[in-house]
Parts: sequence; structure tokens; C-alpha cells
Amino acid sequence: MPAARTVVAGAAAVAGLAMAVAALVLALTRVPDPDAATVAWGLAGAGGSGVLGAVVAASRPRLLAGWLMLLVGVSSGGVALAATVAAALVPADPGSTVGAAAFWLSTWLWVPAYVPVVALLLQVLPGGRLPGRGWAAAAAVGSAAAVLAPVGGSMHQRAAELGGTCTVTGGPGTTVHACLPTGAA
Repeated sequence: MPAARTVVAGAAAVAGLAMAVAALVLALTRVPDPDAATVAWGLAGAGGSGVLGAVVAASRPRLLAGWLMLLVGVSSGGVALAATVAAALVPADPGSTVGAAAFWLSTWLWVPAYVPVVALLLQVLPGGRLPGRGWAAAAAVGSAAAVLAPVGGSMHQRAAELGGTCTVTGGPGTTVHACLPTGAA
């Protein structure tokens, strides 16, 4: 059983790193105006959190900290790749199904890439577990934040679908910054 956990943790770390490296290669070769910050955060998250999380999860699988770090790393690599694919495909072909799917994925994958760090990971460090029973409520609030954060994003998306306005900036690698209901701007 320990060997299986090691394989799972290692495979997840490699997947996160591979996605981040693929985003870097794509940004350097195919995207006219890549979002360098997204690619850099993806590489840092996948390389730092993902690899370290895999080491901790494989050697001490009962510690939640390692698995949370692994989740952050894989999600960071996924965000970088999805955002870069969207930036490469959507400006060239706004009707691209793959580009739209990549854009949609990049707008939701940030949640497991960032929210667990502030909502949960800091609570389980340095020992890998919650400090005591009283911390379960704080962990529940952090988990609720991780689940509810995408709801806020969907509200913005729904506002745009209902005739709201979206602020879009940038050239070929356009970025949607905010969608507001009509009249709110």
C-alpha cells in the first residue's frame, strides 16, 4: 500500500509539472501575447508545492499538509496550461470549442490552486494535522470558502450571460477582468 501512495503522489506531481512546462513551451512558441504571470505562477506552484507535496504525501501519507500541497501543485500547473491554451486558441478562433473549454477550466482551477493555501494549509502546518479539536470549525469555514469561492465567479459569468458588460483588455491574449450586470458600471 505505501508503494501505491508513492506512485500516486509522484504521478500527480509529475502531471502538475508537465502541465506547467507545457504552458511555458506553448507561451514561448505559440501565444503572441502570453500572460507571463500565469505561466510563472503555474511553474512555481507545480514545482514548489507539487513536488514538495509529493515528497511529504509519499513519506507521511497521514499528514494532510502533503496532500493539500500536492493539490495546489497539480491545480497550479492545470491553470497555467489551460490559460495558455485559451490565450493561444480563442483570439485566433473565437468559436473554438477547445479554446472555450480551456478558458472555462482556467477560470475555475484557480480555486484549488490558491484557496487551500490560505484556508486550510496554514492551519495544518507545521505538524500536518489540525492543532486540536477546536480547529475543526476553522477548517470547516476554510473548506466552505473553498467550495463557495467558485459561486462568486459563476455570478460574474451569469451576469455577462444575462446582458451584463465585461471589461476586456489586452491584445491577442485578451483577459476578461470583470463582468457586471447592466447598470452596475
